[in-house]
Amino acid sequence: MPRISKRSASHSGSWYTSNGMVPPKQSMGTIALSILINMSLNLIQSYFHCGFMCCSDSGVFSSGCITQVTVPFAEETLRKQIESWMDTVPVRRDESTNVKAIIAPHAGYAYSGPTMAYAYAHLDPNMIRRIFVLGPSHHFFSRKCHISLCSEYETPLGNIDIDRDTCKQLMDSGEFSPLDLDDDEAEHSIEMQLPYIAKMMQGKSYKIVPIVVGALSPESEAIYGGLLEPYLSSAENAFIISSDFCHWGSRFGYQFRRKEDDEIHASIAWLDSEGMKAIEKKDPDVFYTYLKTYENTICGRHPIGVLLQALHRHYARDDLYTIQFTRYDRSGLVHSLSDSSVSYASAIVITSTDS
Repeated sequence: MPRISKRSASHSGSWYTSNGMVPPKQSMGTIALSILINMSLNLIQSYFHCGFMCCSDSGVFSSGCITQVTVPFAEETLRKQIESWMDTVPVRRDESTNVKAIIAPHAGYAYSGPTMAYAYAHLDPNMIRRIFVLGPSHHFFSRKCHISLCSEYETPLGNIDIDRDTCKQLMDSGEFSPLDLDDDEAEHSIEMQLPYIAKMMQGKSYKIVPIVVGALSPESEAIYGGLLEPYLSSAENAFIISSDFCHWGSRFGYQFRRKEDDEIHASIAWLDSEGMKAIEKKDPDVFYTYLKTYENTICGRHPIGVLLQALHRHYARDDLYTIQFTRYDRSGLVHSLSDSSVSYASAIVITSTDS
């Protein structure tokens, strides 16, 4: 099985920017030299915003894309930054409940990193042994879900094993397709979750199941939700749904505005709030109606739909689980039609330990 390394500074994902737009390519020598000369937190953050992937023609992925002298300092900076964000989140554990799933953004850490903490801080690493990571596809069109062919991902905070047995179980259903290695390398929606996972699960024995979710119909979301539903039964399983919220601006082809709002950013906040309320209602049809009505550019709407379907099927009573949004933020406030912004939201799915 191949291994993907997510350490290099050559990946053209959205680590530099908050809006998912592909930044200009930079040479490895330039990036490494900048880190060595400046040694500033800002530049180290920029390094982590561009991704960690490095692919060879043989299909074997290695970490040779950045000089080793810069890596230890960068790794420690990333570790401390995630720790500082998570330390700011007030968490109150209750033995009668368990956080089964989270929704977390996947933009550059300088923008969405603090919001991500408000999801990850609520997970209990002492209980988790397997993590399903569902992220939308940004690089290819598909009407299916795709599963990684790799045996592990290499991150700055340690390697993460992929649960090949569970991947095979899902592939045997006939509904999942293998994820092409180039697409696996390019996709940032899952990649952005990995350092947080590695930090949260540090010292624990666990594996992940990465699933890239295509542009599914509601009927297909129900099928995939049904296939993932049995895994909700085990307390050792957790689900991470990777999604940003509204992508507003002409470059995204979306400029929703309400007439009653004086400021555009107020319309965006209202729009996202309505979306979060729809998700918190736990009914997939309510979320579908919201999306059809407003066409909000929530890039992870299909992974969210799959989760809602799985939860809806699994829990016999509606009062056995709650979806609660814990944080909302934006890359900036939009004041004019020439502006743009991306919204970030974190949510947790709280279940009864008796359910």
